Amino acid sequence: MALPRLNETIWYDLKLPSTGEVIHYRPFLVKEQKILLQAGESNQPRQVIRAISDTIKTCVQEDIDVSSLSSFDVDYIFARIRAKSVGETAELMIKCSECKEETEMKVDIMQTKVVGDMKPRTIQLTPEISVEMHYPTYSDLMANTSIFDGGDDTPKTNEASMNLIISCMSTLFTEDERIDMKNESMQERITFLDSLNSEQFEKVAKFIGDIPKLTYEANFTCEHCSHENELLLEGMDNFF
Repeated sequence: MALPRLNETIWYDLKLPSTGEVIHYRPFLVKEQKILLQAGESNQPRQVIRAISDTIKTCVQEDIDVSSLSSFDVDYIFARIRAKSVGETAELMIKCSECKEETEMKVDIMQTKVVGDMKPRTIQLTPEISVEMHYPTYSDLMANTSIFDGGDDTPKTNEASMNLIISCMSTLFTEDERIDMKNESMQERITFLDSLNSEQFEKVAKFIGDIPKLTYEANFTCEHCSHENELLLEGMDNFF
């Protein structure tokens, strides 16, 4: 005899920070939570990214391409799914900026928000040449294997930054051509980036550096020294 399936599906809605598009999502179930827990215990960023992406694919009603979503869209969606699944608050140990002791704090995940302005995606490099950028996706991180060391998946900061910039260059426009950068070899894209002067490179790097982020801001009083602290959390790492 088939056993009953519990829990009727309850759908919630949210607006994607990048586009304002409304999508619908449900809480994750035990089978999905197991995968998330296993990924978290692995301490490997790639496994965590895969688990978050797979959870969103499963829990969002619309047929969305998670691989094309910006990292801050993914963080925002997952924060909402997590809040509706295992509770809207997370208990975190936060270090005091004064005495360095930790204080337990309850964080309302539903109060997280994406902070940062959406920048124009086309950057003029010369009067004749411009490059169209896209915001980093988790697919950009997954695709660039050189971003991580092979041994422990630890990010290599300088190499990671350069690879991320290269991954986020979508289209190059000249007076005569429209060049799809994904059709160019990695070496060709590296050579192009190396040909920029410092001012041109700064424009491109600033687009990546100024990407919106999932953010939580609050104040708390240290329970050890009574110092008043300002808390700023960014990204999903604090809530996973």
